[in-house]
Amino acid sequence: MRNRRLIYNALSVAFLVVSVVALIVYSFANHGYRQIDREAKMLSNRLEHRVHSMDNYIAKALSEPSDEWLILGELPSDMVVYRYYSDTLQSWVNEFPVFNDNIVSGTYFPFITNPGRSFVSPLSAITDSLSFVNLGQSWYLAKSGTSYNCKVIAGLEIADIYGRTTRANPELKINGGYSICPLSDDGGVAVYVGGRPVFKLMSDNMTPGGVGNSSLLWLALVSLIFSSFFFFLRKNTANQGFCKESKKKNEEICFLRFYYPLLLFYCMVLYTQEK
Repeated sequence: MRNRRLIYNALSVAFLVVSVVALIVYSFANHGYRQIDREAKMLSNRLEHRVHSMDNYIAKALSEPSDEWLILGELPSDMVVYRYYSDTLQSWVNEFPVFNDNIVSGTYFPFITNPGRSFVSPLSAITDSLSFVNLGQSWYLAKSGTSYNCKVIAGLEIADIYGRTTRANPELKINGGYSICPLSDDGGVAVYVGGRPVFKLMSDNMTPGGVGNSSLLWLALVSLIFSSFFFFLRKNTANQGFCKESKKKNEEICFLRFYYPLLLFYCMVLYTQEK
């Protein structure tokens, strides 16, 4: 009887240790994801202000006289504004890194070395809805505005492409260790502008898909349940002997004060993780 009680006690303690260790590892593993989530929210707030400023420049460009060169004052160096009249580029401030600026639908820019290969300007696909577009060796948040026969295309540079990596625009004040990627890429945290996801922020030190991985938390919860199960077996085994009633009550109080709150805590964490 005593040996069985010791075995149950050892199993209860062992599962409890596994449960606590799994929770600690889970907390450390998800610390980086909480950080990137905060970084993405702060970036969203900064972009809201920058895009609002870009909208003001678009409105100003549409209101300027069509027979004069576009003057926008101190336009930030990471913003570009093109103004078209009757689909012809009339003036611009700063430049997009593209070869072809013709926005007429269906036109193409032939390569000199290979005339059979055509290249449709990516500027022709930009609409009045903010979008994350690849222009040359850079990623932009771009949109357009139209008034009669005047069309203005504006873009805010988000990142430059260097081989397989991207370097974020330093004006966005993104902390080191993060990179920008399209929404179609795996992993990362979405960055929102105007309530819509526009691109993802990816940590260079984390593997994709970890944010929603709650396996460690499930392990902690199941281990705690097994620990409480063997605790009850141990208690019942002990009660078959010559234990006093006061000892039985003390063990029940121990369970209520320790196992039940811990179980409730695990369930709350798991619920918030799965939402």
